[in-house]
Amino acid sequence: MFLQARSGILTRSGLIKRDRLLYLMFKLLEIKLKLTMKNVLILCLTLISTWAFSQKVDIDNHNIKVEYAELGANYVEEDNKTFSVEVIGDSRFSHDIISETVSLNGWERVDSDGLVHAVVDVQGFSRGKSKLEKKVLKNRSGKVTGTEYWVVKSDYGKGQLTLYGPKNEYKKPEKKKKKKKKKKKKETAKKDNPFLAGVDTETADDGEAAKVWNIGNSYEYATARNRSSKNAYKEFEANEEIAYDNAFNKYHENVGRFASNGLNASYGYMKKVDNARFKRLDSEKHPEFEMFENAVQAMKAIFATKKYDEDINELRDNMTPIVDYFISVKMKYKKDDKHPKRLKAAAMYNLAQIYYFLDQPDKMIEIGNEYIRWDHDKGDGEDFVKKGEELKHMLAFHDSDGRYFIKE
Repeated sequence: MFLQARSGILTRSGLIKRDRLLYLMFKLLEIKLKLTMKNVLILCLTLISTWAFSQKVDIDNHNIKVEYAELGANYVEEDNKTFSVEVIGDSRFSHDIISETVSLNGWERVDSDGLVHAVVDVQGFSRGKSKLEKKVLKNRSGKVTGTEYWVVKSDYGKGQLTLYGPKNEYKKPEKKKKKKKKKKKKETAKKDNPFLAGVDTETADDGEAAKVWNIGNSYEYATARNRSSKNAYKEFEANEEIAYDNAFNKYHENVGRFASNGLNASYGYMKKVDNARFKRLDSEKHPEFEMFENAVQAMKAIFATKKYDEDINELRDNMTPIVDYFISVKMKYKKDDKHPKRLKAAAMYNLAQIYYFLDQPDKMIEIGNEYIRWDHDKGDGEDFVKKGEELKHMLAFHDSDGRYFIKE
């Protein structure tokens, strides 16, 4: 019933107690090791998270071409949009052909008495005066090696577009100015002019033109460069008549387009393409790089489909996931450190620009004000607020939800 041990005699029950004690010691050690490993894991995750949010951020400008419609200066209600065209002037030009090429986007053309009446006056086409140009040639050491000569001239088509129609021009919202106290001037009684006694000086409104546009254009011709002035003049004389005819035909072909530009700038829709600035992340090792770059490239591809004469609503839907992503970046990178702040500012900048070209001024103003409250890149925020308010004011004036028109 007894067991022999080096330290003495132990009973079986005493041996069991010792084994239990050793077992408990091993269990406590195991638990301690597990807790230590857990703490190490938490510490590693914390360090990784800190590294991800504090990693160096380089932001580059990235230009994207965006097309939209520039709205005409004057607002006219949709039901009243009719226009007519009259071509007068130089009989060498075909008035009928020119008239057919004149257009006003978003308006119905009528034969006569349109709400807007366009008079295209093709006043002629003049032959320009020739001029001899020269350039002294030198080698690398500065020594004169010869002289080049060439002859140039510019033929000029002269024309004028006169628009008769309602004048209801858009004006940008006035800046709020601080009121300054002015000293009151003494009112002086207006004396009658004795020389105008009994004379009616009231003027009648006899249909004043809403706008007058210059629709002239010049066309330059230049000879090849020659080593002698004589040869330059010889070439000019041989080709001058052909050059004049070519210039005349170009003006004849384009004068209707010049008139259309004036018409649309006043009452219609002009195609415009902006090389718009956006922001991209130029730090390939940053954990956000791939998604941020994908968003920028997708944004570029979607904006490439935007047309000034198509509805914008489908494009707004297609851009929604990109907008949501930039909002998530804005919310994610809140740490008050220069690198996270750069990434957040880049996301906000892209959001403001997207809202501007999707004609959502209220959202653009909201982003601008968030910049200002955040007090980081405050100047960008102030610019976005200003642009957003101007866009909102202009769309309200034209009773439009966007800078586009649907081509029929």
